[in-house]
Amino acid sequence: TLTLEKLKVTGNGTFTFNHNIYSDAQEQSLNTFKYTAQITAEFKTGIFTFAINPQLNGQSGYHYRKFNRDIFALDAWANAKLLKKKLTVGVKADDIFNKKRIFRTNESSTSRSDTTVDNLHNYVQFFVTYDFDAK
Repeated sequence: TLTLEKLKVTGNGTFTFNHNIYSDAQEQSLNTFKYTAQITAEFKTGIFTFAINPQLNGQSGYHYRKFNRDIFALDAWANAKLLKKKLTVGVKADDIFNKKRIFRTNESSTSRSDTTVDNLHNYVQFFVTYDFDAK
């Protein structure tokens, strides 16, 4: 995490390696790699906050070529705090490039199943929140 007076940058990532052996034959083994990396940059100035969240997701080693891919996704949002920071008005854009898809595979020595999940992504959200004091 890098924090300056008006800019905050955070990042994280994962890497997963799987080695599956279904028999002694070389073609019955499967080495898969999955990784994710993302950075969130948030800039605050006055009543406004602007942020972007680029993400890189990838996987390889699967028998089904469609699963071996890299995806660059981008989310962004902006908001304004009004009325002594009690009212927040903003907009968020999820998956601006329309790339987020989930691909899963399950392989064994006797079968294989491939699944593609197209969850709710690629949307714009407008939001208004008000913080009522309990005082």
